[in-house]
Amino acid sequence: MRILLTGATGAVGAELAPALVAAGHEVVAATRRPSAYAGPGSAVTFDLDGGDGALAAAVEGVDAAYYLVHGLDRRDVAAVDRTRAARFARAWGPERPVVYLGGLGPDDTGSPHLRSRHEVGAVLRDRCAAVELRASIVIGPRSLSFQLLKVLSCIAGTSPLPVAVPASSAALTQPIAQRDLTAALVAALDLAPGVYDVGGEEVLSFRALLERAAAAQGRTLRTAPVVPLGADWFGPLASVLAGVDPWATTSLFASMATETVVDDARRPPGPDGRATDLDTALALALAG
Repeated sequence: MRILLTGATGAVGAELAPALVAAGHEVVAATRRPSAYAGPGSAVTFDLDGGDGALAAAVEGVDAAYYLVHGLDRRDVAAVDRTRAARFARAWGPERPVVYLGGLGPDDTGSPHLRSRHEVGAVLRDRCAAVELRASIVIGPRSLSFQLLKVLSCIAGTSPLPVAVPASSAALTQPIAQRDLTAALVAALDLAPGVYDVGGEEVLSFRALLERAAAAQGRTLRTAPVVPLGADWFGPLASVLAGVDPWATTSLFASMATETVVDDARRPPGPDGRATDLDTALALALAG
């Protein structure tokens, strides 16, 4: 198939593009700067904040699409993502399949970030033949969540005393290795429209994940959950330490209180995305 890949230069899209080509598909990278695209396939101008004519031209002549657009670095991320998803859905139409990568967590989650991810999925499913894959933390070298995990666990692992973390870090999560997520995304082209959950083989708390990430870097980290550290305080501090965007970091930390675990009833048929164990996934991501 000829596939439009939005977010082709992002952490997920950059890994997905060559995997799609290896699976026999033709990739059309959708990007604001096609001349700068260096991945496989061709590139087309794509701007969900631009004019309708250019958007219509970008989606013409392709059989399927991946929607990997996410304005996580925007303070008004929910409104931006909602508007962009609606614009894409109007241009794309109801017939052709689109695969969207969302986030795990209940639909009534208290996390604004995860509610926004679910809202985008709902917009696409209501208006398109959409397959929504929901995943938690992606363990990959360019993943923002992993970058935070790597830097913070490494820094904290230098402390001889237990390190204070938000009390919400006791919530459970089910991270997935980058290569397993990529395989699940490629396979999603064959799924019926609907919502599917993917995750790795281990379910553990965010605290435990920090400790495992530190161990993967040869450090010993002990955490001490405390109540006063909320996302509005801890997120900007973590962004300074990790050198990443403060709005994105705060959104991710605000999601920490939500359990992001796979519902087995929503696992896709076939390979279930649990091929890579967590320690191997951490080692591969660190090797980058």
